[in-house]
Amino acid sequence: MGGQGDVGFGGFGGDGGNGGAGVDSDGSAIFNVSTTAMIVNGTASTNTGSAAGSGGVAGSGGAGGPGGSPGNSGLDGPGASINDRGISTLGGVFELTNTIITDGCRGTPTDAGGNLDTGSSCGFSPTSSNVANLALGALQDNGGSTQTLLPGTGSAAINAVTCANAPPSDQRGLVRPDPASLSAPLPCDVGAVEVGSISDLLFADGFDPP
Repeated sequence: MGGQGDVGFGGFGGDGGNGGAGVDSDGSAIFNVSTTAMIVNGTASTNTGSAAGSGGVAGSGGAGGPGGSPGNSGLDGPGASINDRGISTLGGVFELTNTIITDGCRGTPTDAGGNLDTGSSCGFSPTSSNVANLALGALQDNGGSTQTLLPGTGSAAINAVTCANAPPSDQRGLVRPDPASLSAPLPCDVGAVEVGSISDLLFADGFDPP
């Protein structure tokens, strides 16, 4: 009786490809990529990012031939993180002057002086970093056409810089400096709002002056 021949095996299936990585949620106030930008007397605080991107789904392994094993599936791509950092700069030049940052930075902006950071991620000088007593108020109507964050009593932002590099008015369109700081060199506040502006005093009671 004739012998039975050996049974052949099919080849192994190919491995599936790995999924792509998700995209980080970062720079929730400003995201700068390879451009030149600057902020003078700005405030970046209490910003939140959108949801981070999920990793790509892995490819399935290919089916094996007769008697063979299927290929391995690829790995799912890693998910991204939600960092909620207010300022993100990836390349280019991003210069900050007299600006408050409470959400932190990704990348290192150019410190042109007068900046305050509640942490240390922005790379400001030691005296401008880890500043806890900013005492920013809630985002609300403090005059002007937009809502603002007004520094409260004892804030490190008040009268902290000279007015030489500050714009003549704040975010509300009210004048800098405030009348209580008229001594040389003229001090102004760090951030978008000048506390105690002349217009603040005129309209503090809610009535126009005669």
